[in-house]
Amino acid sequence: MPPSAPLIGADGPQLIFFIVYNRTLYLENDVSLRRWLNNFQSPVMGIPRSTNSGLKDIDTRTTSANTDKPTDLAARRLQLIQKNPWAFAWCLYAVWTILLAVFEDQASYAILGIPEFRKDFGYLYNGDYVLPASWQSAFQGGPLASRVVGALTAAPLADSVGRRNTLMIAIALSLIAITMEIVATTNSVFLGGKLLSGMAVAAIESTGGTYLAEAHRDEKALKSLHRLGYGWSNGDDLKYLAGIRIALDEIRRETEGVSYRECFRRSNLRRTIVAIAPLSVQIFTGSIFASLYTTYYAQLAGYSTTTSFKILIIQQVLAMTGNIMSWFLIDRAGRRVLTVYGTLALAIVLCIMGGLAIGGSRTQVKGAIAMVLLYIWLYSLTIGATGFTYLTEVATARLRAKTVSIGLATQSCFGLMWTFVLPYLFNPDKANLGGKVGFIFGGMSIPCFILLWCYQPETAGRSYEELDELFMKNVPARAFKKYTTEAGDKAHEAASRSSSVEAREL
Repeated sequence: MPPSAPLIGADGPQLIFFIVYNRTLYLENDVSLRRWLNNFQSPVMGIPRSTNSGLKDIDTRTTSANTDKPTDLAARRLQLIQKNPWAFAWCLYAVWTILLAVFEDQASYAILGIPEFRKDFGYLYNGDYVLPASWQSAFQGGPLASRVVGALTAAPLADSVGRRNTLMIAIALSLIAITMEIVATTNSVFLGGKLLSGMAVAAIESTGGTYLAEAHRDEKALKSLHRLGYGWSNGDDLKYLAGIRIALDEIRRETEGVSYRECFRRSNLRRTIVAIAPLSVQIFTGSIFASLYTTYYAQLAGYSTTTSFKILIIQQVLAMTGNIMSWFLIDRAGRRVLTVYGTLALAIVLCIMGGLAIGGSRTQVKGAIAMVLLYIWLYSLTIGATGFTYLTEVATARLRAKTVSIGLATQSCFGLMWTFVLPYLFNPDKANLGGKVGFIFGGMSIPCFILLWCYQPETAGRSYEELDELFMKNVPARAFKKYTTEAGDKAHEAASRSSSVEAREL
C-alpha cells in the first residue's frame, strides 16, 4: 500500500495480492532471474536443462505479446503455485504483515467519523462537535511525512540487523503507537502516536514484502529453503542456493553505482514518467477524499453513526470486489485501457457527485454518497489496480528499485499536500464544500486523462526485452500494443524450434 492511499479495500489488499498473485509473472519476466535460470539449468553447472530445480517448471523463454494470451499467463501462475505451495504459503505469511499497516490506516482515519472523538478533541460548532482543520491536517498529514522517515530508515536498518529483526522492531513500534493513540487525552499525545505509527507502518511495508527474498547466511538460507519445500535428499536445496548466489551477484553488478540521476536522463526519463504517472494520478482523481471522508460526509449528510459505518463496510466490500475483478481484466483489457478510460470514468462520477451535492435534498445527498461508493469500486477496478503494475513493469532492471522509490515518494508528496488542504475545503467550519469537492477532483481528472491518453503505453504481455526495444525506438504510446518487436519475433522462433524438437523426440 503506498503511503498516501489508506484504502484498505482498494490499495491495501491490492498491493498484497499484487505482490503474491503476480509475483510469478515478474519472476518469469525478470532479465536477471531468467539469465540465472538459463545458467542454473545448464551443463556448465552440471545440471541437465531438463532437470526440474529451483523455481520449478518456469518457462525461461522470452514472452511475446503476440504469442502469450491472458489465459496462458494465469495458467502459468497457478502452475507455479501448485508446484511450489510452501513458497507461496510463506510469501502469503510474510506479506500478511502489511495487513497490520492497512488496518492501522483505516482505523486511525475512520475515527474522524466518531462523534465522541470529535467531542474529546474538537470543539462545538453550530450544535455539533468538529475537529479543528489544523489538527485534522496534522493527524492525517503528519503520519504521511513520518512514513518517509520510516521508509528511509528501514532499508539501512534491515541491511544491518536483518529483515526479520527490522520487522519485529517495526511491529513493536506499532504497538507502542497504538497504545499512545488509545490512551491519549490531548491532541499532541494523539499526534505523537500517529507520527510513530507512520514510521512503523512504512518500515513494515518496505520490509514485509521482501522478507523472504533475501538470505545472508547459508545455514539460515538452507533452513528457509527446507521450509519452502526444497528437499535435502535430492540436493535441490544446494542447487537452488547456488542459483540464488549467482542471481544476487549479477543483480549487484547491474545495480552497482546506480544513482537517482540516471532515472531522469534523456534515455530513461520517458520510462520514469510512464512508471510513476498512474500512481500520481490516483491522488488527483480523489482517492484521498474517498478514503478519508466517506464516513464523516455521511454523518454530515444526516446519517447516523451506525449507518455511516455500515456505509464504510460496504465501501470496503466494493473495493475488494473491484480489485478482484481487475485480476482478470488487467491482462485481457490491458493496462492502458483500464488506466486511461478508468480515469475518464472517475472524472464523470466525481462531477455527478458534485452536482448532486449542490442540491442538498435528502435524495440528492443519498445519490452523492452512492457516487462515492461507485467511485471506490471503479477506482479499485481501474487505476487503483494498474498503478503498481506500471510502476514495476516499465523501469529497466538496473533502475527498477530507484524508479519505485521515486514513484512512491512522488505520490506521497501529492498525498501529503491534499491531506493538509482537504480539511479546509471540506469542514463545515471552513469552506464547507462537502461533496462539492467532486468538482475539484473531477476537473483535475480531465487533464490527467489527456496526459495518460497521449503518453501511457500498453505493456500487457510484453517481456522486459520487448519494453527495452519499444522505448529505445521511441515507439508512440498508442502504437505499443500492435507493434511487432524483434525480441518478440526471436522468442516466437525459439518457441517454434523448441516445439519442433519436442515433437521429434516424441
